[in-house]
Amino acid sequence: MSHYYYRPSLLATKIFFQHFFLKKMQFFEPYTHFSAIYDQSMQTVAYEKWADYIISMYNSRKSGYPKRILDLGCGTGRLGREIFRLMKARQVQISYVGVDASEGMLEVASRSTKGNDSFTWHHSRMEDFPASREFDLVISTHTTINYLSDLSPFFSKSKSCLIRGGVLFFDFTSKENILRNFHDKEFEESLGDEIMVWKTRFEKARNLIHVELNFHDTKTDELLGTEYHLQYFHEPNEIKRHLARFGFSKIELGGDYKKNPISKKVDMHHYFAIK
Repeated sequence: MSHYYYRPSLLATKIFFQHFFLKKMQFFEPYTHFSAIYDQSMQTVAYEKWADYIISMYNSRKSGYPKRILDLGCGTGRLGREIFRLMKARQVQISYVGVDASEGMLEVASRSTKGNDSFTWHHSRMEDFPASREFDLVISTHTTINYLSDLSPFFSKSKSCLIRGGVLFFDFTSKENILRNFHDKEFEESLGDEIMVWKTRFEKARNLIHVELNFHDTKTDELLGTEYHLQYFHEPNEIKRHLARFGFSKIELGGDYKKNPISKKVDMHHYFAIK
């Protein structure tokens, strides 16, 4: 699940507010309540493998390592910390800049890297982050772009922040993953003092992904509140057209952080492209 950009349609917002006000439920903005237990919920995510794959892919195409990295939708900085450990082991000093629209997620990121000058965290929406053309690598992972209804600002910002020859790496969920693992399914997860119930519905006609997270007290089962996340599915070919339109070249598409040919078995696609 991504952690960067949230802008539901007016109709979706109206329906959501009516639904939860009528039920007298407390609602939270996305990644406000969830942020405190996010890393606990994502314990099984293979961040170490992701970091190794991204850096190895960069190295094999660029014959070197990125020293200035920008993470759009950095969340709690979990992937950034793995990249830092990997690069430190290879005796490469990096500057890592994380950008996220969620203050809660950034608070966790800041606490986790306190005293480490390699990290800088910015509370900002993507379009408001200043373009600097100084980064060797821009990444956006854990399906961050599925929160974007319009992909143009993402590619425009990525291009404006990269040096010439810089690399853009990002992932996004596959339609098969949504239908196979999430659509019309409900998951319950025990996270210390809370139980989180995760519900997803895929609106095929409009390629909309509706995610509802309900947080309950473990002891009393009292509903503490709800987060509603609206996401957008984008076809791989649509994304490839955007990359070409914004001047990216040597575009490579893979799946599940492996050099996999694309198939219906893939849960997450990823793109690697050079400015």
